[in-house]
Amino acid sequence: MANSPKRVWIPIILLVSAILACNLATVSDSGALPESEITPVNTNDWVAYTGRNVRVGAPAATWGQVPSDAAEATLILADWRVRDPSVANVFEALTRLASDPNSRLVLMRNDGIAWLRVWVQPLGDLTFQEFLDQTAATLTNLGMAPYNKRQVTLSVGDAVRWETQSSPPGSRIINRQYQYWVVIDSNVYILNFSAQAADFDSLAPIFESMALSFWIF
Repeated sequence: MANSPKRVWIPIILLVSAILACNLATVSDSGALPESEITPVNTNDWVAYTGRNVRVGAPAATWGQVPSDAAEATLILADWRVRDPSVANVFEALTRLASDPNSRLVLMRNDGIAWLRVWVQPLGDLTFQEFLDQTAATLTNLGMAPYNKRQVTLSVGDAVRWETQSSPPGSRIINRQYQYWVVIDSNVYILNFSAQAADFDSLAPIFESMALSFWIF
């Protein structure tokens, strides 16, 4: 089966994640942010997925966890290759995120059209605002300038949520991401939700509700 257009947006996010980890510049982004405009969905039938010291809820029937253990991930990947090779390609790319030492949890929607990565970066000598300003500058330099910035009150603290867009090289496909940034004990936890533009608006309330369920232990 040929790769579906819905499955081509993973590699560019892998690249951006690597760049963000090691290349920061400076830009100002001060001022109070408006509260989130999204109405959460009902989560009564959701289940909790546990990673490395974090937990996130997700719809039970449509989302699954990408293991950080290579052997376990290989077995699941083999099953996906039989069932749906295009989803298998997404899952395989996400296994590289899941095995990253900075990753805490990676979830994928079972049809491969959306995913979540929770990862962490040390705050170092920066303030939280400085960290956000520098990250925003890096994304802007990559042509992914953050917009639609909001404040979202999570169970673990107040987070900044912004939206970015990206396209694979040579493609007219647009992928959208919500990124939630919250500082806890000198570490910045990032919840990165991604989906293709055509699917994003319908998934945004689910992404927000997943973020609201985020917990650290």
